Amino acid sequence: MHRYPSDIGFTPSVKAIQTQKGSRSSYSRMEMGGSWETTVSEELRKFLAELDMFYLGTANAEAAARLLGLNRTTLQAKLKRYGLV
Repeated sequence: MHRYPSDIGFTPSVKAIQTQKGSRSSYSRMEMGGSWETTVSEELRKFLAELDMFYLGTANAEAAARLLGLNRTTLQAKLKRYGLV
């Protein structure tokens, strides 16, 4: 199995959802084309240095719930309610 930089965010469960929603083939083409950057360019470094905020995100359900101040069960219920899982 080939490994891509996008595997960090696109776990097997995320890829399964992409397949269900019909977007997996597009992401797969992007992966094979090497379109995800894996280094920080000088331009991006300068941009990030000027920011006065930050974003903390995760693809892990337990950590995502913690970041949102919810327990995992509540987060799962909300995701189901809005058709996101």
